[in-house]
Amino acid sequence: ESLRLPRPKPFPPLRVDVDAVHQLLVLLLTGALAEGESLHLRIELREEGRFGVIALLDDAPAIQDADGAATPRGRELALRVADSVLRGFGGRLEQPSRRKGNRVELWLRQAPRARKARSARAR
Repeated sequence: ESLRLPRPKPFPPLRVDVDAVHQLLVLLLTGALAEGESLHLRIELREEGRFGVIALLDDAPAIQDADGAATPRGRELALRVADSVLRGFGGRLEQPSRRKGNRVELWLRQAPRARKARSARAR
């Protein structure tokens, strides 16, 4: 098993509950680690427009989407919970398709930027 983390870079201020995002990451990472004995896991951070994106990539078997009649379980349930929580903060969860493994992206809305104060005009 291996875990690859990016070098920390300044990330924009985000409009989220930090504790909730922490719990989501623990939930999603724990679920990924439970999927295999020889799992490789990578975390990527990037900015996309007005969002900060945390991407979790693994080489576990593809996450199967539960059909409408089934009750989601395991990783599928964790993904649905994560998406619901993120939408409450104006974000979302995305799962871009991959040939092998999984990619789960947490899209977190950036906090509004402070407006610059107008300088007083000289008279």
